[in-house]
Amino acid sequence: MNLVFFGTPPFARDILMELHKQYDILATITQPDKPFGRKKILKMSAVKEYAISVNIECFQPIKSYEIKDILHNIETKHKTKIDAVVVVAYGKILNKEVVENYFCINLHGSLLPYYRGASPVQNSIIDDYQHFGLSVIRMDNGLDSGEILESYALHKDIVYKQTINQVFTTLVPYGKDILCKVLEDFTLNRLCPTPQNHELATYCSKLEKKDAYLDLEDSKACYLRYLALNNIGTWIRYNEETLKINTLVGYDNRSEHKQKGEILEIQKDKILIACKKGELWAESFTPPNKSKMNAISFLQSCKLKVGDILE
Repeated sequence: MNLVFFGTPPFARDILMELHKQYDILATITQPDKPFGRKKILKMSAVKEYAISVNIECFQPIKSYEIKDILHNIETKHKTKIDAVVVVAYGKILNKEVVENYFCINLHGSLLPYYRGASPVQNSIIDDYQHFGLSVIRMDNGLDSGEILESYALHKDIVYKQTINQVFTTLVPYGKDILCKVLEDFTLNRLCPTPQNHELATYCSKLEKKDAYLDLEDSKACYLRYLALNNIGTWIRYNEETLKINTLVGYDNRSEHKQKGEILEIQKDKILIACKKGELWAESFTPPNKSKMNAISFLQSCKLKVGDILE
């Protein structure tokens, strides 16, 4: 079976690696290289890195209208028909001509129609949503609105206390399995599409650095936001600057405090920080313009002690 794979981040790369073991990947299509870090050095996507490493051709269209010609050229070069276009976290909506002329399927990180949009897994974690899972849809011209071809519900405990990168690693085998099931059913002409109930649809947008701010109001909410967004870098305000919290190792949500941000306790490798409701255990920080340091080194560098305020 001849596939063209669309995807960008490490999760998409890991799915691609699994599919590559079973199918012919004619080419990959990913986002253009983007500037990274203080020096704004161009960095290629995880999908492109893998494609280059295994000698799979990789395209990076700037405009969506370019994709139709790219797919046509792939078929011409390989002298074969593209059987399916597989999309996993590509980051752009495919245009109408592509969706209508190819069998395009998308692996989405929620049980649709809930959490349509760019960051379904992260938003599910932040919302403490109980119905966790994956869906494969036949793509249409809408935003994650196509017919459901396969879905898989996961018990939330499977990803309990995992950070977002760990969650995506956990999801890879499940995502691979339902994609392979759909591709097999397509080959055998036994797909059973199920229309989504659009009245039940909920939406989520792409999450950015501003969304990773921990307001220290509710410790559970802060901890869930940390789990969902620690790859972006969760942070608080300290001395009118951004203080990045690299590692939270737990929370307690039972008590209330008048002063959020107060350092309540210091142990040998972590500190306890007050929220309005509950507390957070923090293990490492990155102060402004400095390298990552453990909690105790951070306290020493700032001359902080129990009773002082991080706010």
